[in-house]
Amino acid sequence: AIDVKQAALQKQVAVSAKVEIKSFNNPVLTVDGNAKGKAYDFIQFVRYSPLYESNRHLIESTELIGLAALDLKLSVPLSGKAAPKILGDLSLTQAELLLSETPPIRAASGKVQFSEAGINTLELKGQTLGGSITASGKREKDALRIRLSGQANVLSLAHWLKIDTGAALSG
Repeated sequence: AIDVKQAALQKQVAVSAKVEIKSFNNPVLTVDGNAKGKAYDFIQFVRYSPLYESNRHLIESTELIGLAALDLKLSVPLSGKAAPKILGDLSLTQAELLLSETPPIRAASGKVQFSEAGINTLELKGQTLGGSITASGKREKDALRIRLSGQANVLSLAHWLKIDTGAALSG
């Protein structure tokens, strides 16, 4: 086993991990690690990983600004044809989340759990359009179902939708 107490990835992400192969009869490389750093760097890292293809649309339409933490478990069979297994938790604290065609979500905090199949669950809270928003999601079959709830300021919503309200709306 190799126990890495501190390393750097892409110069911005602090990493610690335990890496081992428990048996050479049926060798499986396991990695149990965590990382902390700029949320943007985590998205960039995923662009060059096996997770990219199954999450391409989401990754291409997402920008994260702020700090994030990642707990990751990876299991890679070194013989045979079994596929690698991935289980990760990405935690955001006071981040800004920009998704295409949606208003920015500021002060975003919460957790996204993923596997080699993509995002499994998410629980996020933040601020947008002058109010609070909560997003919760769960993978069902081959799709991620996301439920959004919250409040918005009517003037902020009208401004984002580019609706000229004149003096007709307030609050």
